[in-house]
Amino acid sequence: MRKLLYSAAAAAALAICSTANAAVIVTVPAPPVYTPPTSGGLIGQVNAGATNNDVFTFTVVGAPTLFSGQLSNTGISSGPGNLNFTNIVLDGVSGLFSLVTMPGSAETWACCTPNGNGSVLLGLGEHRLTYTVTNTSNVLGTYAGNFNFALAPAPVPEPATWGMMLLGFAGIGFAMRRSRKPVLAQIA
Repeated sequence: MRKLLYSAAAAAALAICSTANAAVIVTVPAPPVYTPPTSGGLIGQVNAGATNNDVFTFTVVGAPTLFSGQLSNTGISSGPGNLNFTNIVLDGVSGLFSLVTMPGSAETWACCTPNGNGSVLLGLGEHRLTYTVTNTSNVLGTYAGNFNFALAPAPVPEPATWGMMLLGFAGIGFAMRRSRKPVLAQIA
């Protein structure tokens, strides 16, 4: 009976262990390296009257990560101007970024809900954020992207998984108990 209790205690200890210690490193083609929870980003320029089709590439390694962030107009070299973002696509999915600024002010697009305060789960591997930015002024414009990378919560096993695990440990305990054969001492 004692071994069965030890087996059950060991199973419970294994079940509540978390994989939250897994490291997630997000890298950009040029340094820096981000280790969540952290943030990072990009800075871009658009010539007067020009349109850029830009790509921000990063890699997630170690474990899935929650991604959130925004693209913002940071200004025009000689004062306020107008940069317009369009076609913002993350890994081939459009519609994740929403305009969160008032009309007439510098544009800010945020991910990942209609009000821009959500996040999206990214798996391991390379990810691409592509976007088009147009400068409608007659001077150089700049913009920035600020992104957050956080560890995804650990998955919780389903009740059926727990039940099968406990049934397996009970079966091991029963098999150990049944395999004991009493040994009789023989006097020669």
